[in-house]
Amino acid sequence: MKRTFHNAPGMLFALSATMLIAAGGYFLWVKMPVPALVLILLAILHIERTIHTEYAIDDSSLTISHGRLSRTMQIPLEQIATANVFRPTPLLLLIPRTPIVVIVLRAKPRPILITPANPDDFVKTLWTRTKH
Repeated sequence: MKRTFHNAPGMLFALSATMLIAAGGYFLWVKMPVPALVLILLAILHIERTIHTEYAIDDSSLTISHGRLSRTMQIPLEQIATANVFRPTPLLLLIPRTPIVVIVLRAKPRPILITPANPDDFVKTLWTRTKH
């Protein structure tokens, strides 16, 4: 059985997408179409990649897909050493921070950082699939 989790875009995503669109609008306003086009295309790619990111766990692997324009990463569950939820403290009390799941593989020293919408349920599902 396949279980799919979607991405949880945080405040940084909203801020960066707004800044790209605002800068593209500014360049259109001052009649500079080439930088405006580049910034608006970057904003579209950024939004598309974030909205369509999903993490799928089946009985044998974890599949990370970053949208239609990117390659998918498939990780066998046997290679996962640990998976923990990291909750960063907010810099300001008004800006909540998105929890991050840190996945450490047995073969690679560099961890994989992902932000599923329900990180606790993601880690619980990952560990129950790993145990079987």
